[in-house]
Amino acid sequence: MEILILGAVIPILVFQILSFRQNLRFTTEKINQLMTGNLKQQAERVDLTIDNYVGQVYQIYSDQDISDNINILNDSNNPNKAAAFNHIYNRLRQYNLAKNNVRCVSIVCEDKTAITYDYITGSSLDTLWNGFPDMTATEAYLNAKDTAGIAITPTQSITEKNGETYVFHLSKRLYDLENLEQGSIATVIISIDSKALENICVSDFGADKLTATEITFIMDKNHRVIFFPDNIFMGVKLKEDLDPKEFIDLSGYFRGRQVALNEYEDINNGWLFYSAYDRDYIFKDAKRNQIFFLIMSVVTLLIVAILVIVLVTSIEWAVNRRKDAEIKALEAQINPHFLYNTLDSINWMAIEAGQYEISSMLRNLGVILRYSVSKSNSQVTVREVADWAEKYIGLQRVRFNNSFDYEINVAKEAEDKYIHKLIVQPFIENAIIHGFEKTKADGRLSVDIFIENENLCIIIEDNGCGMPRETVDMYNDRKRAADGEAMGIGLANVFSRILMYYQAKGSWNIVSMPGMGTAITIRLPVREKTDEDTNSRR
Repeated sequence: MEILILGAVIPILVFQILSFRQNLRFTTEKINQLMTGNLKQQAERVDLTIDNYVGQVYQIYSDQDISDNINILNDSNNPNKAAAFNHIYNRLRQYNLAKNNVRCVSIVCEDKTAITYDYITGSSLDTLWNGFPDMTATEAYLNAKDTAGIAITPTQSITEKNGETYVFHLSKRLYDLENLEQGSIATVIISIDSKALENICVSDFGADKLTATEITFIMDKNHRVIFFPDNIFMGVKLKEDLDPKEFIDLSGYFRGRQVALNEYEDINNGWLFYSAYDRDYIFKDAKRNQIFFLIMSVVTLLIVAILVIVLVTSIEWAVNRRKDAEIKALEAQINPHFLYNTLDSINWMAIEAGQYEISSMLRNLGVILRYSVSKSNSQVTVREVADWAEKYIGLQRVRFNNSFDYEINVAKEAEDKYIHKLIVQPFIENAIIHGFEKTKADGRLSVDIFIENENLCIIIEDNGCGMPRETVDMYNDRKRAADGEAMGIGLANVFSRILMYYQAKGSWNIVSMPGMGTAITIRLPVREKTDEDTNSRR
């Protein structure tokens, strides 16, 4: 028992613990790689979304009709300002950007005149910016003045009469492309609903604080929250010393649970994408399996210990019992020759009694037995295979009360070709037993063997009950068929032997329809008689 504990129990337990830790470390790395990859994909989708909005900004930027009317608004002496205002308003309305989550588009002139079309309210009066009397003081406007290209203003919360609205902005200074020397004439601001980010970042795993197992959020380098599943944190600027994990704790997500965090930086806009997930949830199956294996190891070791104790305490008594058992086993051995001789004796008794049909069946059974048990891995001629099939199918036909007919067709050029034994038998047996199991009459079985394109082709076809599509797909999958998934040992054995003997040159294909029958086509490389084949058959 001491040797058992020191030599088996302790090493196995140590191995289990080390294996679990190694698997946990490996799984963690893979999950983190997967999470980082998902963050990268989300960042790319966000970039594509923003690029779409950028294209809309440049469409407005290059709209000369808008530029001309802005110039009218900037001209204090021009009497057509009202018409220009309405013209720009109608022009913005025509862009129809509501389907792209654009809340509104604003043109802010240098004299603080602002024209806004709100795609939700469909109005220039009731807009997102109602609470901002001077749009030149907004962050979106000021960011555009400090940026040569398009400025992205992070998500901000705007209070409306129906509650809080969360938007981020793209803004750019406008120029009259036909008169660039006059400088900027206005600024365009596109305000985008945060739902554009929500559609990309929110999954079912982060929908509820209490049940969330994974969430994604976005921040900029200034610790401003651009997107978070809980709107209350949208647009909030966090303290610089606040760690993202601490922020997760403060948010109420994953409370009391271990959290793993992954980060990805989008170099295009400098945004930081974070993915947080519940480690306990992700690894619960792995831990459960480890506990199960530990329990199974302990139970197995206990069983082994009991067996060792029983064996050690009874070893002296067992020696004599073993000798007696060996003698009795030797006396009781039955070899194939005894079986053949017995069948021969029964055969003569049947002949003497005039039972010639039974005699014929016994002779065929003897041939089948000799064929099956002698050197099952050797090779035989197609002629021998056909002879065996003739006798085997004949016996089965009698067994099934002549409920089916059969024919065996062997092309002349194929008769002397060689094939491994017991390749065809399992398919014929399956066709009879399973194909005709519900057949009372009119069953039909055919076996055709011929040579085609340097391949020995064997087609076994029946009009039996057929097989469902799922079963046929499993049989036609080389790996699953050889592994024996969802099928009998006999078929799995023959599939694996075909792959072992013939490798890639051996193949099979099964076609079947329920209620109509099954056709099995086997293709093997043509093999001539060789010295090795001759020796294997002696």
